[in-house]
Amino acid sequence: MRVVSILSENPQKESMDNIETSDVVVPETTATIGQETATSEPAVNENLSAIESEPAPEDVELDAEIDKQVAEKPEDVDDLKHFRQLLRNKEKQVRELSKKTPEYSDTDREAIDLYNGLFAFDTAQGVPTSKDFAQKLVAKDKDLALNASWDIATQQLDESGLTVGHLLLQKMGLDPYRLEELREFSQGKIKGDAYGMVEVPEFVPQEVAGAYKLLSQPMRDNVDFMLESGDPVQKQSALETLQDKQSTLEFKELKQRQEHESVQRTQMEITQAVDSHVTQTFTDFTNGFKDTPTYKTATISGNPQFDSGVKGVVSLAILGLSEPDSVMGKQSQQFFQELGVNVNPTEVSTLVNSVIQDIEAAEKAGKGNFTTAKTEALKRKEQSMMRATGVRNRIFAETMTKLAATMKAVSEGNGQKLDANGGMPSLAGNGASTNGAQAKVSTLDLIKTMTAK
Repeated sequence: MRVVSILSENPQKESMDNIETSDVVVPETTATIGQETATSEPAVNENLSAIESEPAPEDVELDAEIDKQVAEKPEDVDDLKHFRQLLRNKEKQVRELSKKTPEYSDTDREAIDLYNGLFAFDTAQGVPTSKDFAQKLVAKDKDLALNASWDIATQQLDESGLTVGHLLLQKMGLDPYRLEELREFSQGKIKGDAYGMVEVPEFVPQEVAGAYKLLSQPMRDNVDFMLESGDPVQKQSALETLQDKQSTLEFKELKQRQEHESVQRTQMEITQAVDSHVTQTFTDFTNGFKDTPTYKTATISGNPQFDSGVKGVVSLAILGLSEPDSVMGKQSQQFFQELGVNVNPTEVSTLVNSVIQDIEAAEKAGKGNFTTAKTEALKRKEQSMMRATGVRNRIFAETMTKLAATMKAVSEGNGQKLDANGGMPSLAGNGASTNGAQAKVSTLDLIKTMTAK
């Protein structure tokens, strides 16, 4: 310890006596404490009235050295303690500064912001996205964004030579393996006729451009000739030909649009009908269960209100088995497993899906006036509902039996404790004197015992 060594080698004690407690001048030295290094400055004003804190792990070595110096020179004990506090205060400042969040430059913050945008996630689409990163990069430097895009597009993905750019073309609906043809077409080296594409001349009115594209090549040549001629009769004849073709095209497009809208409307009606039918079916299935003997005769405690609550919980757990992969479905499986009730979630979900599919088939058949198909679908639905009823009743009855046995065991156990207690809870409590007699269990102890089970 360099600072401690300097103190022990200094014979001029009077210089120590002249040090003020509020203003201390320390020679520039370096003290190594544990794994940390602190440099004392030429002029350090420290408040020595501060309460001395508990020594940190780094101060242990310093304390040992100070104790050694005190043992050798007891007359310097105050001065040594004084410098020990000085060093501790300095070490504390160093540690506090090391805990502070580092200050980032503007460049650092910009880099972090770009990085976060690069690894974002689009919750609406459910896919990773770098949209924020791309927007910020373009805003910062368009040339850099273009070069970065090219660098990424030319990155090879496998040994076949497939690149990111090929996949981008494929995503846009273009054949990535005909890149050279696409390039030549964009440069005008390949005419669109070779690919069934028709270029509309400027002298063809825009309102009949669609009709012009549908003409055969000989018809287009003839129309071109008549429209470019100076004869008004020929020009009018060509326009009438295009207008007739345009009317036919528009009628066809209108019919297709109406058919598409009709299909969408019918599909929406079917979807609404299926949803309503499914909701009503399972609502009746759930509510009607309360009127069955299986539900009514099941008791576990003799208290109607308590039993009703338990029955509701069990019914809800059975319903949760219809979606075994959901949170509720997994909780339901755990509930029955802990009770020791054998359930097959796949069987339940398969039955529920069969009912839904039969309802959808029945609604679609009814919409198309297929009476026989609708009747058969409804029959299959009822058969699936009967099987589902059997599975539900079995699980419900077995679960209630398990719960009743558990309640009986708890009740009998607590009843034995009451009998051993003279049939009454003790009012004296654990701390009361029993005059030599065996202490009875208090009400609080009884409640604790019951809840522990």
